[in-house]
Amino acid sequence: MIRRWAPALAGRTLLMVALWWAAAEGRPLNWILASAGIVLGVAASVVLRPPVGWAPGGSVRFVGFFLLESLRGGVNVALRAVLPGPPLCPGFITFQLRLGDPQSRLVVTRTISLLPGTLGVDLEGDRLTLHVLDVGMPNERLLRRCEHRVAGLHGRPRP
Repeated sequence: MIRRWAPALAGRTLLMVALWWAAAEGRPLNWILASAGIVLGVAASVVLRPPVGWAPGGSVRFVGFFLLESLRGGVNVALRAVLPGPPLCPGFITFQLRLGDPQSRLVVTRTISLLPGTLGVDLEGDRLTLHVLDVGMPNERLLRRCEHRVAGLHGRPRP
């Protein structure tokens, strides 16, 4: 299990070292106390939020997906705001998420909320309710692509 968590533990440790370095203003004498604080900080982070598997390649694909969809959604919302065209049809839609673990479902909810035109309103088990600007848009396709990228981010098979 430690081998699977190694990248997450390394990342958390680097974060704690960086935070301590900034707080201690880089003074070497403070590192005696820092080592205990870093170990306790990483241990507390594992107890409070256990690491999830992480895949570097999946992370790159996830960032690419997020940037592209953010740009695409932003342009869509901007054009709808300034150009006459089909009226918006805002509403709520509910989806059954296919990802098994709660952390991945939460990442999907947070990610989809950051994309223009969608907002995660309620996550209850594996049911996600979204508010969308247009219920006629291919919202399910976007959600499924988001699930796929989050699964890749955590090194899991496609749902």
